[in-house]
Amino acid sequence: MKGINEEQLYIYFLETIDSCGGFLLECNDEKIGYLIFEVFDINVRTFFYSDTLTKLLSKRMISQDIYHKAIATRDLYLSIEDTSLWSISGVRESTIWKEIFDLCDDIRTQVNAH
Repeated sequence: MKGINEEQLYIYFLETIDSCGGFLLECNDEKIGYLIFEVFDINVRTFFYSDTLTKLLSKRMISQDIYHKAIATRDLYLSIEDTSLWSISGVRESTIWKEIFDLCDDIRTQVNAH
């Protein structure tokens, strides 16, 4: 992550949580596909990575709770890659996706309350 300061990392962190959540279930398939499999897919790998989150935590830009929820989100997301859940129907119907959405919604709520 050379060249990206903590403020920019935080902006990308926010972009990550803003591209995933329960709100997606009200979106059409095209929007879900774009937000999950393009925006969130790229961002969750980088901006929910432990080193990135540690930088944000050390600058007190996120809390310990947000740190742990972001790690859990990333781990869950990566665990379903290349499975039958890696689809629009999986996003709409799976309890794992609901858990990912709930984690992102919780993080967003905590960030907005901060």
